[in-house]
Amino acid sequence: MDNKTTKKKASRPSTNKKTVTNTEDKTPIVKTDVVVEKNKPIINKKISIPLDTMISCKSAVRGTLEYHSKRIMGYQVVWDDFGDEQFVELQELVSMRNTDLRFFKDNWVVIDDSDEYTANEILKFIRVDQYYKDTIDIDNFDSLFNEDPKSIKEKVSKMSSGLKDTIGIRAKQLYNSGNLYDLRCIKALEESLGIELVVRS
Repeated sequence: MDNKTTKKKASRPSTNKKTVTNTEDKTPIVKTDVVVEKNKPIINKKISIPLDTMISCKSAVRGTLEYHSKRIMGYQVVWDDFGDEQFVELQELVSMRNTDLRFFKDNWVVIDDSDEYTANEILKFIRVDQYYKDTIDIDNFDSLFNEDPKSIKEKVSKMSSGLKDTIGIRAKQLYNSGNLYDLRCIKALEESLGIELVVRS
């Protein structure tokens, strides 16, 4: 019985054929692998932003918000109240992400567009864009309280704990001043925030 193996000659890679010998009748069996060329994915170039770029950051916290740098001794940024704007160097925002992630995770600060880059590009560069998928417009913040109860519940349920705190404080302010009076919206806010706006006996 002849069990000699014949080496296959090198062929063009595009044919991609393998020959297997059947041990019973020695009939060559040819297996062909069909190669399907897939569309090449479009690769977006990574955004490159100079680290000394000054970035507009607005506070989404009611009351004073302070950031103390771990990179530069004695350097701090203070936002006096909700919506207050401060310009922070991009390199410091990267440091903020590494040392005080809650500023982004809880949406304590909201990044604005710059002259050359969009807010989303900046957030992606800092690698915190995943925390801003369900944020709100700082400049049009109170519009949430004019929406229908279902919409309020849906939006608030997706917010970070930091934004929920801000919504709760603002809701109390508006209720106490008489500007939030729709009982259905008040109930939706109470249920989605876990707070009590109306004092019930």
